[in-house]
Amino acid sequence: MLSYVDRIQMVVPDRKEAVARWQAVFGAEQLAEDGSRHLNAHRTTVQAGRSLFEFLEPAGPGPIQDFRDRWGQGLYGAGFSTPDLTALAKRLADKGCPTVEEGGRLYLGETRFGMPIVLTEDPSPAGRGYTGHIRCVYEVTNPVGDWEAATAYYTDLFSLDDSKYCPIGSKLYGYQGTLTLFDPRTGSTGWRW
Repeated sequence: MLSYVDRIQMVVPDRKEAVARWQAVFGAEQLAEDGSRHLNAHRTTVQAGRSLFEFLEPAGPGPIQDFRDRWGQGLYGAGFSTPDLTALAKRLADKGCPTVEEGGRLYLGETRFGMPIVLTEDPSPAGRGYTGHIRCVYEVTNPVGDWEAATAYYTDLFSLDDSKYCPIGSKLYGYQGTLTLFDPRTGSTGWRW
């Protein structure tokens, strides 16, 4: 039910500075300047390749301010697209997973394995065009204490095909996990555990 990594969300100390850096390094194009009531944040969205990058600053108490107070800045969450957001919302409700809908985005109401998730519907059949110097965000790495439990949870939640997964690991860095492939033919991935 997931197509590809659609966006990443980052808490930054200065959205204008972040936009300027993304424009210089990735040839990004600024698309929107808005906010999120759910996150209680000011948001600036840029596109590089086909991927979106949301730069977030707190507008007051809420998840973005909590993140900033704890970590300062950094990767907050990841976003994935789906061909049918309504069908996915129904599946999540049937699975007992709380969600919050806001402006065509569906936020998972729980962060069971550490990274907030936002879901959006795939762009029009023509797709989102490419801009700048990169193709896309290929994957999101989510370090977790129990990668097998995380993989099983998200496989079930999003009806992913685990026969497409690829084991990964490094003795040097002391980890093992799985690369959760959405569509191996196109190289579309989602998570790395």
